[in-house]
Amino acid sequence: MVTGWQDEVERTARRGLKLLQICLEPPRVPMGAAPHREIYRRNKLRLLHYEPRAERIYPVPLLMVSSMINRYYILDLTPGRSLVEYLLSRGIDVYMLDWGEPGDEDAVISFDAYIAEYLDRVVKQVTRRSKSEQISLLGYCMGGTLTTIYTALRPRAIKNMVNLAAPID
Repeated sequence: MVTGWQDEVERTARRGLKLLQICLEPPRVPMGAAPHREIYRRNKLRLLHYEPRAERIYPVPLLMVSSMINRYYILDLTPGRSLVEYLLSRGIDVYMLDWGEPGDEDAVISFDAYIAEYLDRVVKQVTRRSKSEQISLLGYCMGGTLTTIYTALRPRAIKNMVNLAAPID
């Protein structure tokens, strides 16, 4: 029994050291599965447009909105495990909103400003660039809350709305 406990203590110590090593390594940003380019910037906020991969592109573009605390590439991690890659292969014209890394200076920005100013500007950029009167919105996590509120405020601008893991009932 003592030997079993010692083995478990050693395994736990090895896991702890491995976790410590991971925490001390500098963060690595994934390259993502899909090539994209920045087409709009305002302060930290960036709007990215992904290169289409299908011959037929649907006329209604998709704007993906992640949470402000997550990085945008959570939806485009690696080839074969990318929602963006999947959508592009199906002919969806994909745009992505990158909120940038939050800092202390962002504490003064109201929730209203994120929706009525930032998100509204990005939606207008997507409609202008895509020459589409309406867009589809995909909100992930807190981005789902933002897109739901935006859609309630500007329903004519939105053709479809999808929420993934949004804290909304």
